Amino acid sequence: KSAAENPFRKRRVQRSLFSAKSSRVLRLLLAEPHRAWRVAQLAEHAQVSFGQVSNLRKSLLDAEWAVVDTDGLRLTKPLELLAAWRQIHRLDPARSESCYTLLHGEGLDNALRAALAEAGQGQHAVLASYSAGRWLAPFTRVGSLYLYVDEEGEAAMRKHLKLEPPGKGANVSLMYPKDEGVFLDRVEAATGIWCTSPIQTYLDLAISGERGTEAAEHLFNERIASHWKDKK
Repeated sequence: KSAAENPFRKRRVQRSLFSAKSSRVLRLLLAEPHRAWRVAQLAEHAQVSFGQVSNLRKSLLDAEWAVVDTDGLRLTKPLELLAAWRQIHRLDPARSESCYTLLHGEGLDNALRAALAEAGQGQHAVLASYSAGRWLAPFTRVGSLYLYVDEEGEAAMRKHLKLEPPGKGANVSLMYPKDEGVFLDRVEAATGIWCTSPIQTYLDLAISGERGTEAAEHLFNERIASHWKDKK
């Protein structure tokens, strides 16, 4: 006896497909899903090996999320890929620090611009999660400030934001990413304001509770889906 395949079965997602190095490549592909990429181009832009890109390409083709033609690798089902990534994404920094700043409003924004400039225009620190969403696609305002930083970025933030221990109540979260790729595809959302890419911001927001889920959907509609449509 035989039966038709269940059309509602969930595709099993391999976590290796979304490893730190692979994520660098995936964010490039999802930023411009209708663009065809050569292996060498992806390796250069994502700063990963040819082997890493080749293995990822095979996984994408096996999952039927991409095709290869004479121009290179191109996504065919970006929405399905992004949904699968969202299912297993975790906000899991290598380490994090909670701090407190007295600054707020315009004063905080000016201090942020100075700190981000000192941090190499986003090379060592970027706004993340709700803080990035506020500039990329304003939806909900959260009192806390979220940033990905490395050592140089943390030093710049502590200096310009006048960060103190969280004894008065933490309102700044400094997160050290496990992979520095989050700095590579940063975007300047406003003059001097450097944020994680829309794709990274979407993923981080989507797992940040109900408000984060709503903010993620707003970001997707305003910045991601509309960009995909325009680039067709």
